[in-house]
Amino acid sequence: MSNDAYGATCAGNRYVGMVFGDQGTWLAQKDVTTIERLSAALRTRGIMPGSPADLKATLEAIRNVREFPPVDVAGQSGWHGEPSIYFHADGASAVPKGATAPQMAFARSSIASAGNPIRWKREVAALLEQWPTAKFALALMFLGPLLRLMPSVQNATVEFVGGQGSGKTVLRNVMASASGGTGVNGSPQYWHSIDSVIDKLSEVILDHRDRTLILDGTHLLGHVFDAKKLARPYLTLAHNAGRGDLAIPGTPSGTGRYRGVVTLFGRESLRTVAGKGDPSQDEMLTLTIPIDWGVPPEHVDKPAFLEALMTSAASHYGHAHRRFIKALVARLGRNREAFIRKLDKWQAEFLTKAGVDRGLGRDYAKAKVFAAAYAAAKLAQELKVLPGTLTFGKALTACYTAFRAQNTPRISFADRLEALAGDDRILKVSGQKDDRQSQRALQALGTLVSLPTHRELRVPPANIGRVFDDWKAIWKTDEVRGFMVPADGRGLKPKVSLARGLPAKRCWCFTLPLQEQGLFDADPGAEGSE
Repeated sequence: MSNDAYGATCAGNRYVGMVFGDQGTWLAQKDVTTIERLSAALRTRGIMPGSPADLKATLEAIRNVREFPPVDVAGQSGWHGEPSIYFHADGASAVPKGATAPQMAFARSSIASAGNPIRWKREVAALLEQWPTAKFALALMFLGPLLRLMPSVQNATVEFVGGQGSGKTVLRNVMASASGGTGVNGSPQYWHSIDSVIDKLSEVILDHRDRTLILDGTHLLGHVFDAKKLARPYLTLAHNAGRGDLAIPGTPSGTGRYRGVVTLFGRESLRTVAGKGDPSQDEMLTLTIPIDWGVPPEHVDKPAFLEALMTSAASHYGHAHRRFIKALVARLGRNREAFIRKLDKWQAEFLTKAGVDRGLGRDYAKAKVFAAAYAAAKLAQELKVLPGTLTFGKALTACYTAFRAQNTPRISFADRLEALAGDDRILKVSGQKDDRQSQRALQALGTLVSLPTHRELRVPPANIGRVFDDWKAIWKTDEVRGFMVPADGRGLKPKVSLARGLPAKRCWCFTLPLQEQGLFDADPGAEGSE
């Protein structure tokens, strides 16, 4: 055993290079402080340590080193550099043309592959077209490596919650097949059972830096651990893992920077199992799978469809992620700025089509995860990793709409209308013709007109998304339609005037009951449709 190479990275992390016969490895300085740590670090790299005397002599030699010259060493899998070079967990690397991969100082873990990538595209990915949840889940598998190129997007911790028959197991295996094995028919398993890693959760998350981690069985935790035991895992997943480019406690300086995606599957959310409350107060994104989304409806023989999908995922796996990374590294090497602009364009495209209000605060941050997943899917298609026949915009918009509906406190539409009636952005107009009132009506989001039998909220079509930020999700519901003013057979918008004296134009109109008139209320007059 010899240790004849020492160095420090630009981040200040020190490494020791060691040679054992024809085997060599680099170790972080933290791993060469005691005989026990050194021995364990060598074993995890498949190297049998020497005798205790040899290990002791090695440690003594390292302690006497005073100079650590600059060295380029990758201390973890994932991106290395700006990012420019990508290391897979098994040590394989994707390197730009003309560049050289640095030394590795992380313990490798195997990631299996089998079958044919073209058949995976045809027999797994292409079958998901009518399955919105599955397309969202698959898109997340390509988001992990992109987050370092999306500084405004938070890390994603996404839960898929559903009962028996909701398709969770199939979703999990489809996701896993993009990066590794599914665990079916003896194939290796890319995903983890959460109860088996709960005591080393931060370490497992860090091991999946710049890729997507899949955890299964959150509902089982409540049968094994009490709420107190689950408090820290909940904190790690619901807060720490989602807060941008953070350091995970217990890791060396500069090596714990985490960007990536964590997905969880279970019959209950981790939030529920851990006894936590308001979903708006954490960074976790929980999607309860709608009951009619379990399996695409056009498949009459659902068991046969699911079995074929599971079989194909267990036969053809582990190719898509590697192909994606290889093409991504090459694309970054050609024109990084143009590439990032394209990612930004796709995200903006989704946010616009989904009608996302930028003023939603924490909810807007979660909406951007859906937008980023959409961009990842579009890129995977452009790089020929996913079939071009898959359409992601409508599917991910449906998932986002379902997420908003499930995680937004339920307020009746009637109460929302009453709240708007008192909103300063809505102008209460009198029945008198008044030029100043007309000007104010044109500047307001809408007007509230009092009629003999009811009040009427009138909103120009251009403002409807600002008045109701979820308009695209609610406007077709029976509840909302029940408040709409009929349009005399021509569409849904009657032709009305926002205030007396203004020309009549088509607006969205909603009825509210009359309120008892107060002493100082303006005379409503007889303002009506014109």
